[in-house]
Amino acid sequence: MRLGLLGGTFDPIHIAHLWMAEHARDALALDAVLLVPASRPPHKPDQPISSFEHRFRMVDLAVAGIPGLEASKLEESDQAPSYTAETLERARASFPGADLWLVSGGDSLRDLPTWREPERILAQVRLAVLPRPGDGEDPVVPEGACVDWLNGPRLMLSSSALRRRAAEGESIRFLVPDPVRAYIDTHGLYRKTRRGGEDR
Repeated sequence: MRLGLLGGTFDPIHIAHLWMAEHARDALALDAVLLVPASRPPHKPDQPISSFEHRFRMVDLAVAGIPGLEASKLEESDQAPSYTAETLERARASFPGADLWLVSGGDSLRDLPTWREPERILAQVRLAVLPRPGDGEDPVVPEGACVDWLNGPRLMLSSSALRRRAAEGESIRFLVPDPVRAYIDTHGLYRKTRRGGEDR
């Protein structure tokens, strides 16, 4: 089995995430790409994020009916911060014998040496990398990394920008799948509170 994993906070998931997953699946002939919401993103310790349940549900809605893309709860039970090396080991236990690719953008490739135990990550997977605008023509590849480059449209879109738009009552139509937009509206996600914060 050829399996890709695309992790993220997914608060909310948007079309750039989905394009990256679909492009990796197609370009590398993967049997499936698992989209894995982080339980507690270690790089966002002080930032408020939506509950795991909300974020997983949005991912599940986003990929419903799309062959080869699946929402995954590999990190659901994490009480401590979610570390990629440990998630990969869970994936290997769940899919013994599978060939694994970690799907990411060029920014993640650049930051990978600062992640926890990068050598442990690179020992377990190949990297499927979609460069982002501004990454340059000669990106730095961490020592020991096996990289498959994904060539295709580079979409500049961030979840934080979408949260701000939603908080201001601006449209996010066409930036997230319609079922995700409906879920955000139904549950009042990212809506400003009277004290200037956002509902979670």
